[in-house]
Amino acid sequence: MIAGIELLHLGKQNPDVFLALPDTLPPSEIVVLSDKPTMDSPTLLKNAPQSPFVIDETAERIIVIDSASSHLFIACRPLLRILLDESIKPISKRPFKLPYPRAFKWHQWGLENTFCLPMQPISPGFVAVNGGRFCSLVEQSQPIFITNKDIRNGDKKGKLPAAKSTEDEDEELDSLVVGIRETPHVLYEAKRNLHPFASVEMEMSPFQHLPEEILLDILVSLRTHDLLACCATCKRFQHLLKHSTLLQLIVELGVQGLRLRAYTNLRVHDGSSVDILYAFRRSQEAWKKIEPLKTATIPVSKLEYDIDGYLFAHGIASDTNSLRGISFNDLKIDSKTTPESVPIWRRIEDTGIDILDYSFDVANDLVVIVERPDRNISSDLNRLLLVTISDGGPHPQAAKTYLSFKGAPILSHCTIKIVNGYLAISLRTRHTPYGPSKVIIIIWNWKTGTLCYERDDIVGYAFLSPDTLALVVPVVEDGSNRFVGIELLRIGKENADVFLALPYGEVPSEMFVLSDNLTVDSPTILGNMPLSPFVIDETAERIIVIHLESSQLFVACRPLIRILLDESIRPLSKKPYKLPYDRAFKWRQWGPDNTVWLRMQPLSPGFVAVSGGRFCSLVNSSQPIFITNKDVRNSDNKTNPHHDKAKEDGNDELDGLVLGIQDSALDQDAENAPWSILILDFNPRPILRAAFKREEADEAAKSVDDSENSWWRQSRKRKKAGKWGLESSKLTEPKIGGLPFRAYQKPMQRRSFHMILTIDHILMIAEDQTGYEVLQFID
Repeated sequence: MIAGIELLHLGKQNPDVFLALPDTLPPSEIVVLSDKPTMDSPTLLKNAPQSPFVIDETAERIIVIDSASSHLFIACRPLLRILLDESIKPISKRPFKLPYPRAFKWHQWGLENTFCLPMQPISPGFVAVNGGRFCSLVEQSQPIFITNKDIRNGDKKGKLPAAKSTEDEDEELDSLVVGIRETPHVLYEAKRNLHPFASVEMEMSPFQHLPEEILLDILVSLRTHDLLACCATCKRFQHLLKHSTLLQLIVELGVQGLRLRAYTNLRVHDGSSVDILYAFRRSQEAWKKIEPLKTATIPVSKLEYDIDGYLFAHGIASDTNSLRGISFNDLKIDSKTTPESVPIWRRIEDTGIDILDYSFDVANDLVVIVERPDRNISSDLNRLLLVTISDGGPHPQAAKTYLSFKGAPILSHCTIKIVNGYLAISLRTRHTPYGPSKVIIIIWNWKTGTLCYERDDIVGYAFLSPDTLALVVPVVEDGSNRFVGIELLRIGKENADVFLALPYGEVPSEMFVLSDNLTVDSPTILGNMPLSPFVIDETAERIIVIHLESSQLFVACRPLIRILLDESIRPLSKKPYKLPYDRAFKWRQWGPDNTVWLRMQPLSPGFVAVSGGRFCSLVNSSQPIFITNKDVRNSDNKTNPHHDKAKEDGNDELDGLVLGIQDSALDQDAENAPWSILILDFNPRPILRAAFKREEADEAAKSVDDSENSWWRQSRKRKKAGKWGLESSKLTEPKIGGLPFRAYQKPMQRRSFHMILTIDHILMIAEDQTGYEVLQFID
């Protein structure tokens, strides 16, 4: 059933025009109020008392449609014009199926000619209308409306909107309404109905009528970008965001590339959200200063280790000093934790085999153990054992307890990654005189035991998403040109679809690829599993680090995923590569905006770690390596070329934004220099947010959206202008690339090695190898 207004010429049987009313006005509850048009006539009695004035026939009059929860004021003159002017037609691809020559939907006529007041104090039986004037008795002693005069005179009792009253200083405009006061009686009803100055929201009112508790349950389930977009639609949602610590926590987590776990004990109305919000803010400050809030030590037995969430696993030596057991420690340091030790959560004393390496996944209660080959048995097969964390027994979801693969001359330990149902193992081969040491990669579906992918000629790899891979590979073009690039591959396909060239003139003699393990939030996580309440947001930026002997290339993952999935992105080149790929991109077509090239000696491949968009390293330098905006802003040197840029970036969220590299950082005596902890943060969201606060950002920076395709548009513009931003001659510069990042550095008290990084922790092995030092950055 649709409520509406029929416009009718007297004398005609059927109306010519139908004007639909909003769906929120129940036809059964509508009351229509209007005045009686006054007539000026020579037949009036001379002795009848009359006003000397009458309402002008050309003046505006109103009709009031009164319902139980709102009042719709309609101007009459536009209705008269619609009826008389037959050239005014409905503009709609889906017109009403009604028996009228012209039927208009609400948004086609009502938005500019009506005014909605969702307020209870105006009672339908206590109102009157005369011309364009409306009068009512209301149950309210305080002023209901905010006028420009109130704003101009100032209101110290309440918060009023920004005034345009400096322009409206004419006395005739003193009562111009600019809003509704947030008085308790009006606020309760107004927030449960429509915003009084936005008639377009009439069609959303069923959603607006929901109680705040239900709205909060809906909003907390949204991702940060969707939450901010939703809260920008009306003041009621903005009020919820402003006064809900849980929604504020979700937004602040999203800006930092994190989100709440979906499967935790945190509840929407739980007061713990307040504590978590303030703990998270303290944590962010601690990361910037590299000042851990708590510390502890885990004794070392065997140096083989792995970590997932708050669970840290390290090897247990047997009587023969071989590795056969695994100890799991809870990294959550609280008031009960002593600085000398971290409590043991669970131990697998003896797995039944000698362990070469292992990894585990808390989401699937899975431990993967690589068996050390027996030198007394001549066999080229190695085995993987799949057991549970909870009891150390065979995993119930795995079709096979053991998975076999062909062995290889391993240079060091192997690397294991578990992502959802996929299990990947990589083995580094010995160095050859023809190029870098290669890596053998084997991927199974561990639940079915099916082999999904195998290759023996890559340099390194990283998971971009649970079903996509980035493989760093050496390639040969036309049998002569040899260089290195990144293959983008969907798991399940035999060959890669995309090739991205790297800017190396020749294949480097040694390369390493570093990436983090994708974290998975799952309902199958054990109830007593120690977990952080946060996980890395799947939509946030992650990085891959390609290490060389004297430089590091940091690559953003999200643009790589988009290139792979969006087949409309094609190479822009008149001389494409002659390579067996559907799409092969030269470095200049994808790299300058999505990478950073750092030529520095202090970063050592064995002393680094990656977690999401954060990179952590131990460096041989006590002096700051990078020039940040905070350093320049605090200095008195106004001749510094970065001074103007640093002055613009005077926001706390941008402190640490890298503007350059110190020249002294490139020529240090690494052996004698003291050590420091260096953190590089490649998360672009705080930078975008701060830029938007300065009103200098484009449309993509209006929230925490990362503008996945803006770099591609910029690349096309540079191609057209003949500017690429990076030439091969620039590869000797200390810093190249358009990927922004922030840097924080702090000298260490004593030397450590083997850096491990998580959302809330840094772990390092002490120089004397007596224990793991645990640095916790959250309360």
